[in-house]
Amino acid sequence: MTAGLCSPNGAPLVSGTITKGYLVDGPIYSDADAEGEDPGSLNDSQGYITPVAARAVIVIECDDADIGEVACIFVRMPEV
Repeated sequence: MTAGLCSPNGAPLVSGTITKGYLVDGPIYSDADAEGEDPGSLNDSQGYITPVAARAVIVIECDDADIGEVACIFVRMPEV
């Protein structure tokens, strides 16, 4: 499968072939106790939740060999 990522103005950032795609298990809703009560719905806990939450990873082998592989990591952060 080929893939391409574009900037907001439509200019290509990378293009290539998707070589891997996988899910990483983790909680769907969690916050850092150290941040205290977070009325902003996890805004203060984003630094904590990014490495522990459920994630999806897509790896692209770029057409430009100087770039190599690029990974897109999608983090599940619920809106409460």
